[in-house]
Amino acid sequence: RAALQATLDRIVARHEGLRTTFVLADGQPVQRIAPADCGFALEQQDLSGLSGHEREFAVERMALEESQAPFDLAQGPLIRGRLLVLGEEEHVLLITQHHIISDGWSIGILVREVSTLYRAFSQGESDPLPPLPLQYADYAVWQRDWLQGGCRRCRCSTLTTRCGSATGCKAKRCNASWTSGTRTWMAHRPCWSCRPTARALRCRAMPAARLP
Repeated sequence: RAALQATLDRIVARHEGLRTTFVLADGQPVQRIAPADCGFALEQQDLSGLSGHEREFAVERMALEESQAPFDLAQGPLIRGRLLVLGEEEHVLLITQHHIISDGWSIGILVREVSTLYRAFSQGESDPLPPLPLQYADYAVWQRDWLQGGCRRCRCSTLTTRCGSATGCKAKRCNASWTSGTRTWMAHRPCWSCRPTARALRCRAMPAARLP
């Protein structure tokens, strides 16, 4: 239990998105990021006293309850967990996240990082994961600025320069894929001079998962 709690605490500290809530300020939604040491609230329920069939039914019922329980975007947390103890060596971990801080791609990241951290902590080792140079909130800021005009104007200018005619147009060079961290983004890309660097763009994995 201690290694699991340490793992989940570290995951929340590692990813700002997992400790972000959303409040209204002057009628506009804003992000509020909790301190890195806020921890992960993990509930534990002992089902070991139930028979096999009863345990299976209880797990399914609790998983359904978790999936249907609402989140408070302003109060948080927007990620929660419940550890179901089925026996001395058998457990089920339910992780539920609001979709505002997660997507399908990030599920894989969460599973990999939880597995890596739990393996290390259960053996008394330190955190083996390298620090994240980027967080998703910064990517969102860059993308918003781009969509609101600055990079859009630059991109249009670049396309105009590169497109001498309808035939032989090289504008597709601005529509290539590019990689940030472990994710490849397939989208219209601004010209190279506007492309965010590692310092300007922080690409956060915002995990969401239900783990066995």
